[in-house]
Amino acid sequence: MANGKVRYIERQEADRVRDFFNSMKDDFEPSLDRWPKGIEPYLSRSLDNGRVAVYEQNGEILAATMYWLENGDARASFTAVAKDQRTTPILYTLLEEVIKREDRKIGKVRTRVNSNNTKVKRLLQTLGFKLTKAIRGEVSSDRISEYYEADFSDIKKFFTENE
Repeated sequence: MANGKVRYIERQEADRVRDFFNSMKDDFEPSLDRWPKGIEPYLSRSLDNGRVAVYEQNGEILAATMYWLENGDARASFTAVAKDQRTTPILYTLLEEVIKREDRKIGKVRTRVNSNNTKVKRLLQTLGFKLTKAIRGEVSSDRISEYYEADFSDIKKFFTENE
């Protein structure tokens, strides 16, 4: 992991990110192939009005996240880590770099998580995110979506004070 790097993806590289997420389609609930348009609307919106960041090593994407800005707030949509890297701190490293590099004025950061995804929920809580609502059946009939938000300044402070 030591020689990996975080960088932003350009539109012409969208296929690489799409392939990365689709390689893990069954890790999402429901599977990405059951989402009406897959990740396309989220990827497109992130490339148009946000950012798509990846953690790469030797040209291979090991983690990716995408988000866009909306009315001064950031909406984090999809984030994934390669299966063989999930016990490493790659996601933390990716998020830390994205937060530190973000230079636009952002108020809140909002995201939606499957209620069963305890690892991500624990990370969000560590970063200061608070649960704002839970909705059953929004994505699929048996899934509970939990919405979290945090002040961007608090998240940035977490990463800069823990250097």
